[in-house]
Amino acid sequence: MEKNPIHELKWGPIKAAIWEGKCNGGSRYVVIASRPHKSDHGWIGTCSLRREDFMVSCKVIDEAYRWIWKRQTS
Repeated sequence: MEKNPIHELKWGPIKAAIWEGKCNGGSRYVVIASRPHKSDHGWIGTCSLRREDFMVSCKVIDEAYRWIWKRQTS
């Protein structure tokens, strides 16, 4: 897996980071959705979602899916 995501998407408070890993001569993609929040140590991301985050999370995951799909089919 790379040190940094190859692409990031943001919808409102939700961010999706797309990571690419190489396996068996091809690419494998992983998407991590997170919601940033402020702590005593600054801004950090959490994978815990609130009820009001659910639909936005679906949108950002759908956009990540479409981005990966276009990359794999072009």
